[in-house]
Amino acid sequence: KIALINPKGEQTLDKKMKFFWEGISSQFLRQSLSGCSSALLVLAGLTPKSYKVKLIDENFEKIDFNERHDLIAISMMTQQACRAYEVADVFRKKGDKVVIGGIHATVLPNEAKEHADSVVMGEAEGIWNKVLEDTRNNSLKPFYISEKPVDLAKSPMPRYDLLRKEYYNIIWVQTTRGCPIDCEFCAASKVFGLKPRHKTIRQVVKGIKFIKNL
Repeated sequence: KIALINPKGEQTLDKKMKFFWEGISSQFLRQSLSGCSSALLVLAGLTPKSYKVKLIDENFEKIDFNERHDLIAISMMTQQACRAYEVADVFRKKGDKVVIGGIHATVLPNEAKEHADSVVMGEAEGIWNKVLEDTRNNSLKPFYISEKPVDLAKSPMPRYDLLRKEYYNIIWVQTTRGCPIDCEFCAASKVFGLKPRHKTIRQVVKGIKFIKNL
């Protein structure tokens, strides 16, 4: 039994920006920035059907800390890190195994490890099945590292069906990873590489059609 958790993020805003951010006029912007983590949907797509998978997006629903799971998987960006660590600490105290991944954990794995049984660094496609196997065998390793860039043509269809449609007006569709521009303030090039990789047109169209059918 696996829980995939998207922790609530934090916005650091001055009073004027906070007024704008919380106003009705910016509702569309808030919703567009509150899409669920694509990484969690990919993890669900990588997980065999024999597992029971539950997606929890804390931007829209509360986490039931009394519910037990065999594995808690948390994906986080930096603005989610503080809350992600709080969530992880609670579940670990209850005896659940916790794995943390995402860009922040990839850049600062030792920090993330203080709050998790295991840290996934980099892309999950070549790692996740090993994480599940080691969880079953009670032999989780401290760190799992993606050794090479993933061939996105082999990446599974994200489990869009796990999303509750009443929560989202916008659903993100990932088409590429990697960026050649390498801005000094952005970690994307460091994590995903300088060479852009892309899904096939067939994959992208299939994903869009699947979302529309939902």
